[in-house]
Amino acid sequence: AVNIARNGRIKGIAWGGNGVAATGGVKFEVGRTYSIVSLGLYNVEHKIAESLSYGMHYGIMFPMGGKLSLGLDGGYRYRDNTPLFKNPKDQPDQHMLEFRLSLRAPLSERMALFAGTGLGHSFNASPNSDSGNTYPLLFAGLEFF
Repeated sequence: AVNIARNGRIKGIAWGGNGVAATGGVKFEVGRTYSIVSLGLYNVEHKIAESLSYGMHYGIMFPMGGKLSLGLDGGYRYRDNTPLFKNPKDQPDQHMLEFRLSLRAPLSERMALFAGTGLGHSFNASPNSDSGNTYPLLFAGLEFF
């Protein structure tokens, strides 16, 4: 489910980071809460060029001095590794949990820059696989209003 209301806003969003190299999505804002539906490419963590990730993040924004705001969110992504829609033993699909903190600064009336850090945890989708990997997240991107 995503936040959609008459008093809400819908924005385009794009970012890159060390978990998934390129991600695009739609951000739904209602008041100070938001949800993001996203689609990403390239598994940076394991250097797998052909992968597709899709997921959701839910969060809350905290206004700061001036026009800056702080965002705190958590999310889930499913990373479908090469070959897509199959689960080979050497490159298994993965579940990813992400907890992120970001700073957002408007660049204009129609665009804002954000950057942040957080903690990610990925684990293989097949039951015979390892117990997972926890790693720091770094990311940056743009919001389009």
